[in-house]
Amino acid sequence: MDDTDVHLIGIELGTSGLRVAVYDLDGNIIAAKETEIKEQTTNNWLTSLISIFPTELLKNVPSEKKILTVDGTSGSVIFVDKYGEPLFPPLMYFEKAKKETVARLYESESIKELINGGSKISTTSPLPKIMELKQENPQVFQNVYWIIPSTTWLLYTLLMKKNKTWTDNIQTDWTNSLKLGADITKSRPEWIHSIFEEAKIASDFLLPQIVAPGTPMGVAESELAEKLGISNATICQGMTDGTAGSLTMGLLHPNDTGINVGSTTVPKIVVEEKEDLPIHPAIYYHRHPIKGYLAGSATGAAGTFFRWFIEQIIGLPLEEAIPLAEKYDSPENECLFFPQGDRSPFDDPQMGAAFLNMWPADSESQQARGNLIRGLIAGMTLTESIYIKIFEELFEPISEVKILAKSTKWPFWNKLRASIYEKPIRIVKEKTPNIGALMPALLQLKLYKSPQDLEKLIRYQEKVDPDPNLADLYKDKKQRYYGQWQTLKKVYHAT
Repeated sequence: MDDTDVHLIGIELGTSGLRVAVYDLDGNIIAAKETEIKEQTTNNWLTSLISIFPTELLKNVPSEKKILTVDGTSGSVIFVDKYGEPLFPPLMYFEKAKKETVARLYESESIKELINGGSKISTTSPLPKIMELKQENPQVFQNVYWIIPSTTWLLYTLLMKKNKTWTDNIQTDWTNSLKLGADITKSRPEWIHSIFEEAKIASDFLLPQIVAPGTPMGVAESELAEKLGISNATICQGMTDGTAGSLTMGLLHPNDTGINVGSTTVPKIVVEEKEDLPIHPAIYYHRHPIKGYLAGSATGAAGTFFRWFIEQIIGLPLEEAIPLAEKYDSPENECLFFPQGDRSPFDDPQMGAAFLNMWPADSESQQARGNLIRGLIAGMTLTESIYIKIFEELFEPISEVKILAKSTKWPFWNKLRASIYEKPIRIVKEKTPNIGALMPALLQLKLYKSPQDLEKLIRYQEKVDPDPNLADLYKDKKQRYYGQWQTLKKVYHAT
């Protein structure tokens, strides 16, 4: 392919918003826009996509110069008939199954195979929710032809003409297949069919073939693609948004470590290819889209809780709230904030957010707010540091941590992160993670030759070193924090 004037198009179907960005081959942004997703329906997704898509820009670009992929939330799935029409609303990753359904799955013989394959089952996993959906809607479920990740559904909706049969060669990428029930530790990831059979749903649907992220799928032929100005653009397999964010941060080589902080917090480390991957209850593995594995997790929605608490409880916009935490800089007086434990590292559906060490103080309102906000920030950062500790215990010492987060615009927070981690942090220039989602496609299409070449797509802003005095203040608190969270878990179960 002649690489002159190539336009790289990334669509991100995120937790709370839909984003589109267009890049040139050097990773420079040509156009970017996003919109909030207020209702999680496939019709709303498409309406939102049309509203922000840079159609006027792209309709004048030759079709062979347009390459597109999608990244989306891990664990969200769509049920479609043989024409790709959704039969149910999207089953979102944050919806929960009954604990009893999960317990039944843990009684099956196949559960060990699933865990050893890099995954695990919880109330938010797709499989128990699929079981319940089938039980509640048996007649409609009979017409389900495919159960596919939301990322895969949008890619094929762009690829296929309406009323064209979605045939047996439907494929999904191996990052999106993990939570649905795939063993990604094999050189060629494959479905763990036995777990579906024991769940009594395997005969009712077909699982798409699992392939590498970035695999070319064909050219866009759908009416939607024509409306968007991307007819005959090259469509490539995508990945989960967490994995895309990891590549955007530059997690390309063994031991590269980063934390992508948004609605949820996603810590990741690159692990070399090996037969026996160390198992830890707080982490799972994705096969790296290029080479090796990505170990990590997606914690509870700390970012969402943080914004909600600041705006709805404290009653301030973030732009005013964060400076208060810096102005009333008092780590000795800050309360301890413990984000929700319903996801990693505890995966306990009963654990909501909690505050400790909060006392009525003889101080003005602004100072009281500042100390509380600082406690929120410190609690989120202490939780992030738990994963750095886990990574170093399981793998190798970490030299620096890469950060992709809107909060990096506040130097105070950056210094706090570096000091609590006791590691330098390298701040990635904020942009939508879908430049990372495009990287494997660039290698597959031979527009880039090696992972080393991809490094020029990464934009770093600055490196921040720890403050030794601040690090000392948090050393003991960091050691106590995880133990206190374990104690909180017992309290939740005692009520």
